[in-house]
Amino acid sequence: MKKLLAFVVCLGLIFSAGTASAALYSFEDVIDRWGALNLDSIRITESNPLTYTHDVTDTVNLMAGDTIIEARLELDFKYDVTDAYGEILSIPYDFREYVRVGLDGNSPVELGEVDKGQYDIVLDIDWLNDQGLLDVVVSVYNPLGTGAVRLDDSRLVGTVETVRVPEPSLSLALGMGLAGLTLMGLRGARS
Repeated sequence: MKKLLAFVVCLGLIFSAGTASAALYSFEDVIDRWGALNLDSIRITESNPLTYTHDVTDTVNLMAGDTIIEARLELDFKYDVTDAYGEILSIPYDFREYVRVGLDGNSPVELGEVDKGQYDIVLDIDWLNDQGLLDVVVSVYNPLGTGAVRLDDSRLVGTVETVRVPEPSLSLALGMGLAGLTLMGLRGARS
């Protein structure tokens, strides 16, 4: 009976060895310098949309199994004020700028009229979990064909869940050793 009790205790020690829980951490990829001249903002016009790529592979280890669980793109526009629109002598005018953002070649997201300020887009995380890259195209338009905005910075921020790694513990090693000794003792008693 003592040996059976010892064996049950050993099994309890074996099964008490757990795994480490997944840890969460935040990432941020900021593009705030633009072009060959390293400018602090860039002008986007109807005839010259902006194309760039966010790369989070230096902070998110997708190869090890880490997974991005949420992400958003923050676009910060500057040097723009609320633009005029209306009619003069029955001639319409509209100087408002409207922005579209294309993400990884998919249908563009309409931001609507853009003035000075920050605009956020919640992202489909599958785009990022594939390769850790997000291709972005920012285009601007208005009814007169004169749309232009200045982008100060683009931030890709989000949360990552690390891969769960088994955690070997002392109780597992101790439990296995004691279980082996107990089984050897039970076999010796039967013979």
